[in-house]
Amino acid sequence: MAKLLGQVPEVEPASVNDIIRVIVRARADPEFRDLLLSYMDRYLGDYIRSAGRQWVVSKEDIEAFIKAKKLRGVSEKTLNDELRYIQRALAELNWVLSPDSIREYLAELMEESPHVARHTAVSLKSLLKEVLQPRDPGLFAMLYHASRQLSPGTTTRQNYQATTN
Repeated sequence: MAKLLGQVPEVEPASVNDIIRVIVRARADPEFRDLLLSYMDRYLGDYIRSAGRQWVVSKEDIEAFIKAKKLRGVSEKTLNDELRYIQRALAELNWVLSPDSIREYLAELMEESPHVARHTAVSLKSLLKEVLQPRDPGLFAMLYHASRQLSPGTTTRQNYQATTN
């Protein structure tokens, strides 16, 4: 009936079991799967697309990062330095990394301190490589490229050339 009227029915309580039943049926029935995906695209499309462009970093991700770095033989000082930059960035970004939030955050840092911005970008890229790349290469690529920054030396030279011309 909802399909004929072009409307979504009223919200009714649903359980996790309902979700599982729908997913199981969608996996088994291609026609049902197409219908489910079309409804999801119509009513949740923007939300789903935006959720696919962000990573919610967990404490377990940080622990996996530490373990990977130790396995690579990184010194304690280097690991602690990277963790300090990562934790500061994650706290500022509410533990959610998206291309836009990373770019905005690093741009703000660049205005305050280009060196801190560079170290933060390098540390975030290291976290992404160690933890996210094996899990989700597509999201990794988006976030990794958002972390690209000019080095402070380049910025200083550009500013110097601009003032001397």
